[in-house]
Amino acid sequence: MRIAALLFTIALAGCAAQAAATGPVVDVNALVRAHPLYATLRQYDRQIVALRATLHVPEFAQKRAAFGNAQQAVNAQLQATAARSREIAAMPAPDVRAISSEQNVSAPSESTVRGDVQRTYDTQAAALRSSAQQDMAHYRSSLLAQQGAAFANYVRSIHARVQQAYTSREQQLYEKESTLALDLAKADAGRRLTIRAKLQTLRMNGERRRALQAQLDAIQHREDAIVARQHKRDQATLAAFLPPLQSRADADIARMRTNLRSRTAANLAQRRRVLAAQTAQQMRLSFGAPARAATGQPDMRSRLNALLRAQPADPGAFLNARGDLANDFTNVRQADDAATRSTWRQIAQLETARAQLYSDIVSQIHADAQRVQREHPGANVTQLVRADLTTLSR
Repeated sequence: MRIAALLFTIALAGCAAQAAATGPVVDVNALVRAHPLYATLRQYDRQIVALRATLHVPEFAQKRAAFGNAQQAVNAQLQATAARSREIAAMPAPDVRAISSEQNVSAPSESTVRGDVQRTYDTQAAALRSSAQQDMAHYRSSLLAQQGAAFANYVRSIHARVQQAYTSREQQLYEKESTLALDLAKADAGRRLTIRAKLQTLRMNGERRRALQAQLDAIQHREDAIVARQHKRDQATLAAFLPPLQSRADADIARMRTNLRSRTAANLAQRRRVLAAQTAQQMRLSFGAPARAATGQPDMRSRLNALLRAQPADPGAFLNARGDLANDFTNVRQADDAATRSTWRQIAQLETARAQLYSDIVSQIHADAQRVQREHPGANVTQLVRADLTTLSR
């Protein structure tokens, strides 16, 4: 993708150089920024940057390796469990002949065993919940920090864009006023030269000299008045130029803030679902009803016999579970790959559309520049083309 972008940039530079060699010399970069469709060009850039950002979230940068590691860990655990089940099934039955009566059985009471198991479970569950909550807090703070940094960078770029547009407009109006003053001076140059020649070469009385000097002053005053009126109109134009520009910038900033918050909220919601799955354990274990003999005491003999008669775990069940989990991991990985490919396709489409728009803008600028050069030989082509583009932007 970077090589394609580089080749495209080189091709554009070659076209611009060829056009500059055969046509009028214009500042293409400045005119592209003044073009009415430049905002659309920037919108393409923002969309491409936003889509690329979704592919580089640090927490998911190593997701493929994480999938593989998790699948290997589950496979290894189920394989080990199946092997242990086979070992247990191959063990000989224990010799319980020494247990002749219930009184010979020395074992803790059922309530003691249940209490110990419940306490162990509570400790492990609390540790799991604490670790999951810490992971969630770290993820949230990291995600919010990334959102804040991205938004701050975007706001700075928007403000820089507004300042650049305002400065360009201000410079354009200043150049127009300077051109007006120069044109007026050229138009009155003949009269000034005549009056000054009279003042320098003719001998005249004071009243005649003051009259000629008053004519010079009147010419200068008239030119200053015309330039002042133009300056006043330009200041009004400049004052009216900034509010809509700032309004569009504020709208762009608000839209980006909403988009970032929405994306962050979606990521946090997904992560909360993971947290809920991690902490979804019941607080009390269900041991079932206690087995009791007719005397009301636990029947340890009956439970021992039931334990001896119990069938060992089937190793095949663990192997089947391993296959099912492998399929689940494969489905998740395929879904993630499909989403990533879809994002890259969207980026490629946006880059193609952006390149075509840029090419059309440059072509229009060169065509307008050639027309301006034909109609106004020797004029500042860049300035006149910028004026045409500014008219289209209104």
